[in-house]
Amino acid sequence: MQYSDDNKVRSKILKLLALHEGLRSRCINLIASENIVSYSVRALLTSDLMHRYSLRLSNGSNFYTGTKHIDSIVEYANSLAKTIFDADYANTEPISGHACSLAVLMNLTKINDSIMVLSKDDGGYPGYTEGYLPSRLGLKVHYIPFDKSSMRIDVNACIDKIIKVKPRLVVIGQSIITFYTELSMIADACKDINAMLVYDASHTLGLIAGKVLKNPLHDGAQILIASTHKSLPGPQGGLILADRDDGYGFDEYLRLRVIDNPHFNRIAALALALEEFSLFGEPYARQVVSNAKALAKALDEEGLDILCKDNGYTETHQVLVKDFAGKDRFVKMLEQVNIIVDRGLRLGVCEVTRRGMKEKEMRYIAELIAKVYNYSNDKSIEDNKINKLKDEVSSFISQYQSIHYSLDNVIAGLSI
Repeated sequence: MQYSDDNKVRSKILKLLALHEGLRSRCINLIASENIVSYSVRALLTSDLMHRYSLRLSNGSNFYTGTKHIDSIVEYANSLAKTIFDADYANTEPISGHACSLAVLMNLTKINDSIMVLSKDDGGYPGYTEGYLPSRLGLKVHYIPFDKSSMRIDVNACIDKIIKVKPRLVVIGQSIITFYTELSMIADACKDINAMLVYDASHTLGLIAGKVLKNPLHDGAQILIASTHKSLPGPQGGLILADRDDGYGFDEYLRLRVIDNPHFNRIAALALALEEFSLFGEPYARQVVSNAKALAKALDEEGLDILCKDNGYTETHQVLVKDFAGKDRFVKMLEQVNIIVDRGLRLGVCEVTRRGMKEKEMRYIAELIAKVYNYSNDKSIEDNKINKLKDEVSSFISQYQSIHYSLDNVIAGLSI
């Protein structure tokens, strides 16, 4: 390829990126599985580490040289994770939450083993269900009983099923989670039949670290896995934690089976995000839950049908809008005015909280959403009303471009 052609390609990608970043700077983002990192964390993603390898062998040596500082960074990130989550073992090398799921199933099961997981219909993570990871690994899937009225696992029915099925693993992984289920009785049932209890905290990791939700490792889970970029505002990646220091063999098992290069720039960025969270995580997590409750209550008062009203709507970062016939038009119109949600109407407040918004702003966002809801029911709505509301959204979000709960302001004041 000649240089002139290459230059055109680079110009196009930079233009596309500028369009994306420009759009997102004008949006109210309510995607429950997204968050934003501080500028300091973002800077580490572009460090020299992005070019490098390190491969520690089973005999303790490293296939590559020049890695002593890389290894120290990984050790430090692991030690931070152990401290924050009160775990005996931590591994920050998985590059995604899904890679953690794969590692758990591959390492702790064999073909024809049974596992118990939550179904997609009950908000379970689809990757654990039939047709996805278990099917590729030859595992038999059984579904955990779930009480939709309380949005919690039916503990007694779950225990009965554990005794009957005798699964190798019970994996509690929820993509939709508004309430935490107490695990201690489920954990006891697992011990009785020599099963392992795994908790996937991909959505709630920051709320656990921020001490607004119980730590599953304190509640009987032996392994906790998660992605690191949802309620925990870190770079995209994965984390494995365990209740004993040998980590059930994950250090050795991950290497070249699930992970080759774990992206050391990401691990350094995660370490800084964990440092930030050790300072600001608890007030951030408390505000996330308070914001979710405020948004749910305000939406309910504006006439939208919000699930779990009788239980206080939510105890996490998620707010659930009940499905309805005109949902697709509603979601599309929200996007038109730059309010970003998923098609399941699972609203999340992690990013808007990170931008410094509190209960007052949640009530205003609810008013904006209610306007869109009313517009979506009007087949003859005029374009100028949509455009006016879009301008209102952009004007509102422009006041919240800084990132709260981070070390950026601290670092700015240091002489390095």
